[in-house]
Amino acid sequence: IRLKMRKPDWIYTNIAVAGAAAIVKSAQSIKYKINLGGNTTLDWSSIMLAGDLLNGTTLVYAIKSWDDTEDPGTQLLTKWFNEKKRKPTERTGVYHLAWMYVLTVKEVTSRAVDAVGWDKLDGTAVKEQMEKLKDFSPLGLAYFSFTPKKHSPSKAYIARIKDKKIVSIGEWRELPDLRPAEYR
Repeated sequence: IRLKMRKPDWIYTNIAVAGAAAIVKSAQSIKYKINLGGNTTLDWSSIMLAGDLLNGTTLVYAIKSWDDTEDPGTQLLTKWFNEKKRKPTERTGVYHLAWMYVLTVKEVTSRAVDAVGWDKLDGTAVKEQMEKLKDFSPLGLAYFSFTPKKHSPSKAYIARIKDKKIVSIGEWRELPDLRPAEYR
């Protein structure tokens, strides 16, 4: 009701999963149509909870969508997902994240071993290699370019929820550094 009284053009949320569903369900209960924007934290879990109410939601997305069925990385994850007999309710962004992060750690650790050897492998060696990643893309699911001061995804794209699917409506783009100047 407070949102409706302010008459916003858009509501942007970075609340994960159930939060986005609660927003659109509450808006529907008072017959208020909202334009919702979000990010990667709003995933298929949210769609499972809110269904068609999320149609039209616009997202800044930093991982490939399960719904990009032509993508080789998504096809591989879908194959593994099906082979392990996962339930449809387990089809969330966390599955992508798990594979992306494990593959990134494998890559960085391999680079660290190549640089210093197994006998000198430590956290510092791994961190140094992590901060040298430039457009590293595990299975094409995301992009990482880390620096000593920035440890976050480097690219994202714009997506929209349509017919309970997260569909890309743009190409991968460099993400701006939104940290305050004193932390850059």
